Amino acid sequence: MVTCNSEIPPLADPLGPENRLIMAAGPMAGTGTQGMSLWVVMTKSPLTGLIARSVVGGSFGAHLRFAGIELLVIEGKTTEPVYLYIIAFDRLCDQLGLDTISTGNVIGFACELVERDILSSEQLAV
Repeated sequence: MVTCNSEIPPLADPLGPENRLIMAAGPMAGTGTQGMSLWVVMTKSPLTGLIARSVVGGSFGAHLRFAGIELLVIEGKTTEPVYLYIIAFDRLCDQLGLDTISTGNVIGFACELVERDILSSEQLAV
């Protein structure tokens, strides 16, 4: 819950762009321990205005962990449906012969340019 308290402003509108959807892999996710591949999803509930969380089983927590992600925070609001692709970034960089830290910095810089309307998302399309 510390993450929710630090990520979501207390007066945030649950249906507004300042709310966050937070997903975290459990500590045993991806270890192969039977029945322990848990993950949690948290957000501010539009029903109560309080933090809502759900602990879930299945393989998603393990897939997060395999992609090198322990905590995923989704923020903002779109006017149309979007897809979120999670890939094993480090393995992809290895396959392409790229340095993961430098590549991550370039991607972050490109996102910042789009956010500041210096670049359009169409200019980044490949």
